[in-house]
Amino acid sequence: MNFSVLRRTSILVTSVLLLLMSGLAVPIEAHAATLPTVATVSPPTGSSLGSTAVTVTGTGFTGVTSVTFGGVAGTSLSVISTTSLTVLSPPHATGAVDVQVMTSAGVSAVVAADKFTYGLLPAVTAVSPATATVAGGTSVTVTGTGFIGITSVVFGTSPGTSVTVGSATKLTVVAPAHAAGRVDIRVTGSYGTSAVVSTDRYTYGPSITVVSPNIGTTAGGGTVTLTGSGFVGVTAVNFGTTAGTGLTVVSSTQLTVVAPAHAAGVVDLRVIGSYGTSAVGASDHYTYGPAITLVTPATGPITGGTTVTVSGAGLTGVTAVNFGTSGGSNITVTSTNSLTVRAPAHAAGVVDVRVVGTYGTSAIVTTDHYTYGPEPVVTVVAPDCAGRHDYQGRFRYLSECVWGAGGERQ
Repeated sequence: MNFSVLRRTSILVTSVLLLLMSGLAVPIEAHAATLPTVATVSPPTGSSLGSTAVTVTGTGFTGVTSVTFGGVAGTSLSVISTTSLTVLSPPHATGAVDVQVMTSAGVSAVVAADKFTYGLLPAVTAVSPATATVAGGTSVTVTGTGFIGITSVVFGTSPGTSVTVGSATKLTVVAPAHAAGRVDIRVTGSYGTSAVVSTDRYTYGPSITVVSPNIGTTAGGGTVTLTGSGFVGVTAVNFGTTAGTGLTVVSSTQLTVVAPAHAAGVVDLRVIGSYGTSAVGASDHYTYGPAITLVTPATGPITGGTTVTVSGAGLTGVTAVNFGTSGGSNITVTSTNSLTVRAPAHAAGVVDVRVVGTYGTSAIVTTDHYTYGPEPVVTVVAPDCAGRHDYQGRFRYLSECVWGAGGERQ
């Protein structure tokens, strides 16, 4: 019995019809399935460590047995339809490879559309500065490797802004606002997202925006209110290098503290807490300035000229002493606690004596009062009480004397 087979160019026989008839040669027609093809690979890049989720589209994805990346089989293969599948890329050396789909019909041909490029996964090795305020806005420099095609930099779960990639090893980003605490900075690029490591830590800590009052005496003891952010967990407030006392955390944005004694000068207030120490800035300045505790004498004539001794603290570097709004003269600083000054002329009344120096002006207190009073008034000039009796027995004054307003001799 003879028969012939007419074959198409395809390999897989999909149907065969055999009709055997005695003495006849019957054609056998074979229908073969087409090879798979790859049209797109998305994403077209991934880490050399593998595990990038890749979607492949094309045709002929029936009976898919494997998907290879440069000859290395991917994992977690899932065929969605005859035109789409997903697969995890395997580890591979850096560089471009072909993604090929294998079915029972064969292997997809190599085409430009099947390229997948392996690159280095981004890695963070340093963050500077590593601390900032919860308000965000700080420009942060991130150093590492694999900063190619960077699409985002995340602080914890919050994306940073204004990402600028300077090179494959350095980028800058503006930190977003975030609650106080430590977060990981993770960089995402063409080849994946950086792993969590100890070198990517960034701490959102306390910050000071307002100090009120921002001046006090060298003796300390004044209650100071600090406004800012991230005050949860604060354990200390330093005035320069000296710790304040009586710390009370009112809220995450406000606290009060009693200023310690300190030499005259400007110091930075720094808040220390669970999430680090506040940075030094112009808004945290506190001035230990001069203070007046005693003015002697505390009264003088409106014509001025009285030498007044002012006692207090922080009087070193004093450049002026004001009586109300009038400046005194002949200032002599005898020590950090004492000076002398000549009172200026001034209208009658009570004024505050205020000391002005390198570290500010003394605050107004009850102990700095100075009273200007009127000078004695001569109302009557009469013969002096001294004298002798004349020949008639009458008393005669030999010189003049001063009489008061009531007519009495003075």
